[in-house]
Amino acid sequence: MDKKKDLTVFRNRSVRACIGDGYQLYVANFYRIFRSSWLTAVGYALAFSLLTSYFIAEYPKLLIFNLMGPAAIAQQYQWMLAMMGVMALAALLFVVMAGVFFSQGVSALGEHQARGSISAARKWYGRLDRHALGRTFMALGWSLLVYLVIAVLMAGFSVLAMRLMSRFVGMAFVGVMALVVIVLTLPLSFVFVKYLLTPKSSFVRLLGSSYGVGLRHLGAIFMVSLVVGIVTALLSCIIELPSNILYVANVQSQVGVLQGDPAGMPAYMSWMNLLVFAIAGFIQAYVHLSAIFPYYYIYGKIEADETERKQQTKIMK
Repeated sequence: MDKKKDLTVFRNRSVRACIGDGYQLYVANFYRIFRSSWLTAVGYALAFSLLTSYFIAEYPKLLIFNLMGPAAIAQQYQWMLAMMGVMALAALLFVVMAGVFFSQGVSALGEHQARGSISAARKWYGRLDRHALGRTFMALGWSLLVYLVIAVLMAGFSVLAMRLMSRFVGMAFVGVMALVVIVLTLPLSFVFVKYLLTPKSSFVRLLGSSYGVGLRHLGAIFMVSLVVGIVTALLSCIIELPSNILYVANVQSQVGVLQGDPAGMPAYMSWMNLLVFAIAGFIQAYVHLSAIFPYYYIYGKIEADETERKQQTKIMK
């Protein structure tokens, strides 16, 4: 890392600098972050592997039963309920482990904000910041609630539009509404980052006081979201290409077996699935973790800009 580079978070910088400094901070401190979080990353990877392996084993059966019609679905009703229950538990385990893992990134950013540096764990098994863990799960809960409300409202507007308008006009209206919703939810990223990094803060109060601030800086947040989304998607596609190929091959094999064709897969394929998806999940965890670091700097930029704006307003008065 360039020691002359100022990586202080609360500083007026360009959007390009926010993205560059975010990734630079992550890469420069990757060893420290990895040493603190590798055990939780293993938990994340195992949860991801179990969820994905179970999905590719059971999804083709559900697909075949749906194609066979309502009678086949009725006959397999109990199996479908059991499958959905196991999937829900596997998904819940994955969400929990994802929250635990991403709290490591929140902890690192909180330490950098307070001290200007990120330290490595003293123990070989890493460390777990209980405060960051609690804030992460609170933010996860609030995000699920907010986006659930948005989804319900969006569904209601869509149904109303399709009933009151012609099909084409209704679909166009729904598309426009979807774009509006995306634009209006972008400032929430600033609110959530501020909530995660502000001890003892209330999300509801921050939402009321900071959403408008995020809306004023909508362009900067949009650019960071766009670039980070593209970078994360490209890295994920490259790194997870072997597991994606294996996923498609497994689904096709399962569908063929259900239609009476030979399996075409070796007997050890189930264990191979678990191993490959675990490795992919482990790498995926750190790729996705890097995405929060540019948001850390756009949060700092917005805070610095707002402080400067308030000072200028006082001088003008």
